[in-house]
Amino acid sequence: MTPLHLKTPLPEEKQAVLIIMDRVARQANLRYLVVGATARDILMYHLHGFPLNRASPDIDFAIAVESWSAFDGLRAALLQEPTLRPDAKIPHRLHYSATVGEGFPVDLVPFGGVEIAPAQVAWPPDMAITMNAAGYAEALDSAVTVYIADDCEVPVASIPGLVMTKLIAWLDRGQSNPKDAVDFRYLLENYADAGNADRLYGEELPLLAACDYALELVGPRLLGLDVASVASAESKRQIVDILADRQLYDRLVVHMLRGEAHSDGAVEKIESQLAEFRIGLTEWPGP
Repeated sequence: MTPLHLKTPLPEEKQAVLIIMDRVARQANLRYLVVGATARDILMYHLHGFPLNRASPDIDFAIAVESWSAFDGLRAALLQEPTLRPDAKIPHRLHYSATVGEGFPVDLVPFGGVEIAPAQVAWPPDMAITMNAAGYAEALDSAVTVYIADDCEVPVASIPGLVMTKLIAWLDRGQSNPKDAVDFRYLLENYADAGNADRLYGEELPLLAACDYALELVGPRLLGLDVASVASAESKRQIVDILADRQLYDRLVVHMLRGEAHSDGAVEKIESQLAEFRIGLTEWPGP
Protein backbone atom coordinates (compact mmCIF):
# COMPACT_ATOMS: atom_id res chain seq x y z
CA MET A 1 0.00 0.00 0.00
CA THR A 2 1.30 3.45 -0.92
CA PRO A 3 1.98 5.34 2.30
CA LEU A 4 -0.02 8.47 3.04
CA HIS A 5 1.91 11.64 3.77
CA LEU A 6 0.89 14.05 6.50
CA LYS A 7 -0.07 17.61 5.60
CA THR A 8 0.67 18.77 9.13
CA PRO A 9 3.54 17.25 11.15
CA LEU A 10 2.89 15.35 14.33
CA PRO A 11 3.97 16.75 17.69
CA GLU A 12 7.58 15.77 18.27
CA GLU A 13 6.88 13.60 21.32
CA LYS A 14 4.09 11.63 19.61
CA GLN A 15 6.30 11.07 16.58
CA ALA A 16 9.02 9.78 18.90
CA VAL A 17 6.65 7.23 20.48
CA LEU A 18 5.45 6.01 17.08
CA ILE A 19 9.04 5.53 15.90
CA ILE A 20 9.92 3.59 19.06
CA MET A 21 6.84 1.38 18.81
CA ASP A 22 7.41 0.63 15.14
CA ARG A 23 11.01 -0.36 15.72
CA VAL A 24 10.32 -2.53 18.77
CA ALA A 25 7.30 -4.25 17.20
CA ARG A 26 9.26 -5.03 14.05
CA GLN A 27 12.11 -6.47 16.07
CA ALA A 28 9.58 -8.70 17.87
CA ASN A 29 7.91 -9.60 14.55
CA LEU A 30 4.54 -8.39 15.84
CA ARG A 31 1.78 -6.66 13.90
CA TYR A 32 0.24 -3.59 15.48
CA LEU A 33 -1.73 -0.48 14.59
CA VAL A 34 -2.42 2.96 15.99
CA VAL A 35 -5.98 3.32 17.28
CA GLY A 36 -7.90 5.72 19.52
CA ALA A 37 -7.49 9.48 19.65
CA THR A 38 -4.08 9.53 17.98
CA ALA A 39 -5.45 7.62 14.99
CA ARG A 40 -8.34 10.10 14.86
CA ASP A 41 -5.95 13.07 14.89
CA ILE A 42 -3.63 11.56 12.28
CA LEU A 43 -6.50 10.77 9.92
CA MET A 44 -8.58 13.90 10.33
CA TYR A 45 -6.22 16.73 11.27
CA HIS A 46 -2.76 15.74 10.06
CA LEU A 47 -3.94 14.09 6.81
CA HIS A 48 -7.16 15.91 5.89
CA GLY A 49 -6.88 19.23 7.70
CA PHE A 50 -10.05 19.11 9.82
CA PRO A 51 -10.00 21.01 13.12
CA LEU A 52 -9.30 18.85 16.16
CA ASN A 53 -12.51 18.03 18.02
CA ARG A 54 -11.12 17.32 21.50
CA ALA A 55 -7.73 17.21 23.15
CA SER A 56 -6.32 13.82 24.13
CA PRO A 57 -2.61 13.40 24.85
CA ASP A 58 -2.51 9.60 25.07
CA ILE A 59 -1.50 7.10 22.37
CA ASP A 60 -3.22 3.72 21.98
CA PHE A 61 -1.70 0.76 20.17
CA ALA A 62 -3.54 -2.48 19.39
CA ILE A 63 -1.14 -5.42 19.09
CA ALA A 64 -1.80 -8.86 17.62
CA VAL A 65 -0.11 -11.40 19.91
CA GLU A 66 -0.27 -15.17 20.17
CA SER A 67 0.37 -15.34 23.91
CA TRP A 68 0.75 -13.27 27.04
CA SER A 69 4.47 -14.04 27.01
CA ALA A 70 4.73 -12.33 23.61
CA PHE A 71 2.84 -9.32 24.99
CA ASP A 72 5.05 -9.24 28.10
CA GLY A 73 8.14 -9.44 25.89
CA LEU A 74 7.00 -6.44 23.85
CA ARG A 75 6.23 -4.48 27.00
CA ALA A 76 9.63 -5.33 28.49
CA ALA A 77 11.38 -4.26 25.28
CA LEU A 78 9.53 -0.95 25.27
CA LEU A 79 10.54 -0.36 28.88
CA GLN A 80 14.18 -0.60 27.84
CA GLU A 81 13.66 2.79 26.23
CA PRO A 82 14.77 5.59 28.59
CA THR A 83 11.73 7.71 27.72
CA LEU A 84 9.17 5.05 28.72
CA ARG A 85 8.26 3.92 32.22
CA PRO A 86 5.56 1.61 33.63
CA ASP A 87 2.31 2.76 35.17
CA ALA A 88 2.13 2.03 38.88
CA LYS A 89 -1.33 0.44 38.69
CA ILE A 90 -2.24 -0.47 35.10
CA PRO A 91 0.05 -3.13 33.58
CA HIS A 92 -0.83 -2.44 29.94
CA ARG A 93 -0.14 1.30 30.33
CA LEU A 94 3.23 2.97 29.97
CA HIS A 95 4.12 6.64 30.28
CA TYR A 96 6.27 8.57 27.86
CA SER A 97 8.33 11.56 28.91
CA ALA A 98 11.35 12.94 27.12
CA THR A 99 12.14 15.04 30.20
CA VAL A 100 11.39 14.83 33.90
CA GLY A 101 7.65 15.03 34.43
CA GLU A 102 4.40 13.18 34.10
CA GLY A 103 4.48 12.78 30.32
CA PHE A 104 1.49 11.10 28.70
CA PRO A 105 0.00 7.59 28.69
CA VAL A 106 0.81 4.95 26.09
CA ASP A 107 -1.73 2.11 26.20
CA LEU A 108 -1.06 -1.35 24.75
CA VAL A 109 -4.19 -3.29 23.79
CA PRO A 110 -3.57 -6.98 23.00
CA PHE A 111 -5.82 -9.15 20.85
CA GLY A 112 -5.59 -12.39 18.90
CA GLY A 113 -4.12 -15.44 20.59
CA VAL A 114 -4.75 -14.07 24.09
CA GLU A 115 -8.53 -14.07 23.61
CA ILE A 116 -10.28 -16.51 25.96
CA ALA A 117 -13.31 -16.53 23.66
CA PRO A 118 -13.91 -14.86 20.30
CA ALA A 119 -13.17 -11.14 20.75
CA GLN A 120 -12.84 -11.43 24.56
CA VAL A 121 -9.59 -10.72 26.38
CA ALA A 122 -9.18 -11.42 30.12
CA TRP A 123 -6.37 -9.64 31.90
CA PRO A 124 -3.88 -11.58 34.01
CA PRO A 125 -3.14 -12.44 36.71
CA ASP A 126 -6.64 -13.31 37.93
CA MET A 127 -8.42 -12.93 34.55
CA ALA A 128 -11.23 -11.09 36.38
CA ILE A 129 -11.21 -8.02 34.12
CA THR A 130 -12.35 -8.66 30.56
CA MET A 131 -12.24 -6.48 27.47
CA ASN A 132 -14.21 -6.65 24.25
CA ALA A 133 -11.59 -7.00 21.51
CA ALA A 134 -14.05 -7.16 18.62
CA GLY A 135 -13.00 -5.11 15.62
CA TYR A 136 -9.26 -4.96 16.18
CA ALA A 137 -8.36 -7.79 13.81
CA GLU A 138 -10.41 -6.22 11.01
CA ALA A 139 -9.03 -2.77 11.81
CA LEU A 140 -5.51 -4.18 11.45
CA ASP A 141 -6.32 -5.80 8.11
CA SER A 142 -7.86 -2.56 6.79
CA ALA A 143 -5.29 -0.15 8.27
CA VAL A 144 -3.71 2.59 6.19
CA THR A 145 0.04 3.12 6.10
CA VAL A 146 1.21 6.59 7.13
CA TYR A 147 4.69 7.99 6.54
CA ILE A 148 5.93 9.38 9.85
CA ALA A 149 9.65 9.90 9.29
CA ASP A 150 12.53 8.52 7.24
CA ASP A 151 12.44 4.71 7.45
CA CYS A 152 9.25 4.81 9.55
CA GLU A 153 5.82 4.08 8.13
CA VAL A 154 3.19 3.11 10.69
CA PRO A 155 -0.15 1.31 10.31
CA VAL A 156 -3.07 3.46 11.44
CA ALA A 157 -6.69 2.36 11.72
CA SER A 158 -8.66 3.61 8.72
CA ILE A 159 -11.67 5.82 9.42
CA PRO A 160 -14.09 2.86 9.02
CA GLY A 161 -11.84 0.72 11.23
CA LEU A 162 -11.63 3.48 13.82
CA VAL A 163 -15.41 3.97 13.85
CA MET A 164 -15.90 0.23 14.29
CA THR A 165 -13.53 0.02 17.27
CA LYS A 166 -14.86 3.21 18.87
CA LEU A 167 -18.49 2.09 18.73
CA ILE A 168 -17.58 -1.28 20.21
CA ALA A 169 -15.44 0.41 22.89
CA TRP A 170 -18.40 2.66 23.75
CA LEU A 171 -20.64 -0.40 24.03
CA ASP A 172 -18.11 -2.30 26.11
CA ARG A 173 -16.91 0.24 28.64
CA GLY A 174 -17.80 3.75 27.65
CA GLN A 175 -21.53 4.17 28.16
CA SER A 176 -20.77 6.38 31.16
CA ASN A 177 -18.12 8.27 29.16
CA PRO A 178 -19.13 10.10 25.99
CA LYS A 179 -15.69 10.43 24.36
CA ASP A 180 -16.08 7.59 21.84
CA ALA A 181 -19.57 8.78 20.89
CA VAL A 182 -18.28 12.34 20.45
CA ASP A 183 -15.53 11.04 18.16
CA PHE A 184 -18.05 8.94 16.22
CA ARG A 185 -20.10 12.06 15.50
CA TYR A 186 -16.99 13.95 14.38
CA LEU A 187 -16.06 11.17 11.95
CA LEU A 188 -19.65 10.70 10.78
CA GLU A 189 -20.12 14.38 9.95
CA ASN A 190 -16.82 14.80 8.12
CA TYR A 191 -16.44 11.51 6.26
CA ALA A 192 -17.69 12.77 2.88
CA ASP A 193 -14.88 15.34 2.78
CA ALA A 194 -12.19 13.05 4.21
CA GLY A 195 -10.70 12.04 0.87
CA ASN A 196 -13.92 10.57 -0.55
CA ALA A 197 -14.90 13.15 -3.19
CA ASP A 198 -13.54 11.12 -6.12
CA ARG A 199 -15.46 8.04 -4.98
CA LEU A 200 -18.72 9.92 -4.50
CA TYR A 201 -18.57 11.49 -7.95
CA GLY A 202 -17.30 8.27 -9.49
CA GLU A 203 -17.99 4.70 -8.44
CA GLU A 204 -20.37 5.71 -5.62
CA LEU A 205 -22.39 8.22 -7.67
CA PRO A 206 -25.58 6.10 -7.25
CA LEU A 207 -25.18 6.42 -3.48
CA LEU A 208 -24.75 10.19 -3.78
CA ALA A 209 -27.86 10.41 -5.96
CA ALA A 210 -29.85 8.29 -3.49
CA CYS A 211 -29.07 10.91 -0.83
CA ASP A 212 -30.17 13.77 -3.14
CA TYR A 213 -26.56 14.93 -3.38
CA ALA A 214 -26.61 16.04 0.27
CA LEU A 215 -23.09 15.54 1.64
CA GLU A 216 -24.33 15.65 5.24
CA LEU A 217 -26.34 12.49 4.48
CA VAL A 218 -24.16 10.71 1.94
CA GLY A 219 -21.11 10.81 4.23
CA PRO A 220 -22.81 8.79 6.98
CA ARG A 221 -24.26 6.32 4.47
CA LEU A 222 -20.87 5.85 2.80
CA LEU A 223 -19.25 5.38 6.20
CA GLY A 224 -21.80 2.70 7.09
CA LEU A 225 -21.09 0.97 3.79
CA ASP A 226 -17.35 1.09 4.41
CA VAL A 227 -17.67 -0.19 7.97
CA ALA A 228 -19.74 -3.10 6.64
CA SER A 229 -17.01 -3.86 4.10
CA VAL A 230 -14.34 -4.33 6.78
CA ALA A 231 -16.29 -5.60 9.81
CA SER A 232 -16.60 -9.26 10.74
CA ALA A 233 -20.06 -10.67 11.31
CA GLU A 234 -19.58 -10.35 15.09
CA SER A 235 -18.37 -6.75 14.97
CA LYS A 236 -21.19 -5.78 12.64
CA ARG A 237 -23.72 -7.49 14.92
CA GLN A 238 -22.54 -5.48 17.93
CA ILE A 239 -22.84 -2.19 16.04
CA VAL A 240 -26.27 -3.09 14.64
CA ASP A 241 -27.38 -3.96 18.17
CA ILE A 242 -26.48 -0.45 19.37
CA LEU A 243 -28.66 1.08 16.67
CA ALA A 244 -31.53 -1.36 17.24
CA ASP A 245 -31.71 -1.22 21.04
CA ARG A 246 -33.78 1.82 22.01
CA GLN A 247 -32.01 2.43 25.31
CA LEU A 248 -28.53 2.14 23.79
CA TYR A 249 -29.52 4.24 20.78
CA ASP A 250 -30.93 7.04 22.93
CA ARG A 251 -27.83 7.06 25.13
CA LEU A 252 -25.60 7.15 22.05
CA VAL A 253 -27.47 10.18 20.71
CA VAL A 254 -27.17 11.96 24.06
CA HIS A 255 -23.45 11.23 24.19
CA MET A 256 -22.92 12.36 20.59
CA LEU A 257 -24.51 15.67 21.56
CA ARG A 258 -22.37 16.10 24.68
CA GLY A 259 -21.43 19.73 25.16
CA GLU A 260 -24.17 20.97 22.83
CA ALA A 261 -27.67 22.15 23.62
CA HIS A 262 -30.12 19.33 22.94
CA SER A 263 -32.36 21.31 20.62
CA ASP A 264 -34.86 19.50 18.43
CA GLY A 265 -32.81 20.48 15.39
CA ALA A 266 -29.58 19.02 16.78
CA VAL A 267 -31.23 15.75 17.77
CA GLU A 268 -33.01 15.49 14.42
CA LYS A 269 -29.73 16.02 12.56
CA ILE A 270 -27.95 13.31 14.53
CA GLU A 271 -30.83 10.87 14.09
CA SER A 272 -30.99 11.46 10.33
CA GLN A 273 -27.25 10.82 10.06
CA LEU A 274 -27.54 7.66 12.15
CA ALA A 275 -30.37 6.49 9.91
CA GLU A 276 -28.14 6.93 6.86
CA PHE A 277 -25.26 5.18 8.62
CA ARG A 278 -27.55 2.22 9.38
CA ILE A 279 -28.73 2.06 5.74
CA GLY A 280 -25.13 1.93 4.56
CA LEU A 281 -24.24 -0.64 7.20
CA THR A 282 -27.15 -3.01 6.68
CA GLU A 283 -29.15 -2.23 3.53
CA TRP A 284 -27.20 -0.51 0.78
CA PRO A 285 -27.20 -1.16 -2.13
CA GLY A 286 -30.21 -3.42 -1.52
CA PRO A 287 -31.44 -6.37 -3.56
